[in-house]
Amino acid sequence: MNKLIENIKTEAVSNAWANKKSAQFEYDAIRNQYRLLELSPDLKSYIIGRSKRNDTNCPILIKGFVAYLIRNWGKSEIEIFTTYSLSCFNKLEKTESKKPGFFMLDLKTKFFHSHVPLETERIKFSEQIYTYLSVDEINLIKKFTEAYFIFIEKIYSSIERKQKQSNKLSVSDWSIIFYYLDESGSKDGFKIKRIEEFITKNNVVNPNGKLTTKGSFKKEYHIVENRINHKHNQKPLPPERIRNILPYLQNNQKAVNKALSDIDYLKNEIEENTEKYY
Repeated sequence: MNKLIENIKTEAVSNAWANKKSAQFEYDAIRNQYRLLELSPDLKSYIIGRSKRNDTNCPILIKGFVAYLIRNWGKSEIEIFTTYSLSCFNKLEKTESKKPGFFMLDLKTKFFHSHVPLETERIKFSEQIYTYLSVDEINLIKKFTEAYFIFIEKIYSSIERKQKQSNKLSVSDWSIIFYYLDESGSKDGFKIKRIEEFITKNNVVNPNGKLTTKGSFKKEYHIVENRINHKHNQKPLPPERIRNILPYLQNNQKAVNKALSDIDYLKNEIEENTEKYY
């Protein structure tokens, strides 16, 4: 299943494409794009030698999100979406940080309004590969691209929307966010002080709508920490709880990587011990 996409991912030489052409897709990791290389029918030689290749005789057919999706085919959707969008966000931040007035810029909103039309254009451009794929594979790529835009809209669309979402988070949810950010930070000073600053900065409120106390937050934090790390025979934390807070880690790649790793670990732990825990 999805063999033709796998062929692109692995840069396989093949004449089993949907359009029956003899070809290979070469990945450029720096530019994140795939170039089409055509071969003789017997697959023994390239039509254009390496020294003579350019964007005209060996055209780029896939770029942007679709290229990244294919290159990382087989990984979880949330990992692909998070790592790709974060890499694009970081590039924008690096560019904008050198311009005057950066400190006043709403970077997330700017990213949303620039990234969506750019990726829409790249996805349209990448439709050139459809003649090489099966109908099922084409539809699968379309579903992934649709889901990616929903993901981007959910995370970056507006500060006001994010604030509304933040108000729906429980103290326990915030403690998961704090856990990953704190584990990935410098850990300067005392943890209780970092907790206190985190509560104030993020306006972490209890069910009564009042700012939670550092004692209550610390209690939730230790419960979450034990469940994530499977300490003291605690029931593993459901992976979806970590998945739900990934948008709040988006500016910290180290935190995102640890969260994604824990999602896989907890998923496997629950699957292997379902009768024990559930």
